[in-house]
Amino acid sequence: MATWPDGQPVRVVGEVKTRLSAAEHFKGVERLLSATRPHRGTADAFVVLLCHLALPGTEEQARTRG
Repeated sequence: MATWPDGQPVRVVGEVKTRLSAAEHFKGVERLLSATRPHRGTADAFVVLLCHLALPGTEEQARTRG
């Protein structure tokens, strides 16, 4: 478990994709967020999504989804 600069615990959860297309992979990220929800009582959850290539429109969709 990691900590924020103020010492509070944070759970870091991530997913890695070679090619990221919004329609296909954002659902997986949303499932990942749902899976971490039960653990949020003890720590914040910080989700990281890494990709090598983002298909057109994906970055904009990521911004609108937060």
